[in-house]
Amino acid sequence: MSLNPPILISLFRSLGLLLLLAGVGQVAAQTAHNPDEAAADLLAQRIEKHGSLEQAQAEARKSGQLVAERCYLCHGEDGNKTSSTSGLVIPNLAGQQPLYLLQQLRHFLAKSRNHPAMYSMIKDLGDEDLLNLVLYYSGQTLQPMVSSYRDDEKEKGRQVYTKLCIYCHGPEAAGQLGIPRLRGQNPAYVVQNLLRFRDLSPDRLHEGMNTITAKLTDQEINALAVFLSSP
Repeated sequence: MSLNPPILISLFRSLGLLLLLAGVGQVAAQTAHNPDEAAADLLAQRIEKHGSLEQAQAEARKSGQLVAERCYLCHGEDGNKTSSTSGLVIPNLAGQQPLYLLQQLRHFLAKSRNHPAMYSMIKDLGDEDLLNLVLYYSGQTLQPMVSSYRDDEKEKGRQVYTKLCIYCHGPEAAGQLGIPRLRGQNPAYVVQNLLRFRDLSPDRLHEGMNTITAKLTDQEINALAVFLSSP
């Protein structure tokens, strides 16, 4: 389903206000300190300026590509990571939800998501650079990773996804607003982060995800990764 620009902008702004709503007089102050609210408002302003998400992505392509030059080694030239880097598990960024990307970058900067390497790479970027970066990556075409898998593993993963994940991440696992796209993601990255959510890793504390993953077995997590990374 395609949303027209005014509705999309309204959704971004509504999300920003609802995240930590504590009274009209406090919203501006909260936005300054809360990465998710600030990200939603910044992105809404950029989309409103250009009239649509697609136009905002087109306008940011050249500037975003310049910023992304610092990210190529780990995330790939167009956000498609096809090989490991020094044994690190790295996500694909191409086609990812722009609000999710912007929120996570602001979490890295606020150190509420602890990742020294990411902080070091982006600490000098301002809001305009961050917006250009996420619009660039979100506008790239995702190239699903080619991996070996068994049909029974994929089917098991589909069943788990349908039971637990489809309500937030959508029927095509494409995500929405601040909820990430999972389809086409690096399977090792999916496994790593689901384990972190399940095992209450300090850098992956999220009430909804912690609750959803609490009872997942290692086998179910592996099956989910197979399903989400398979064609």
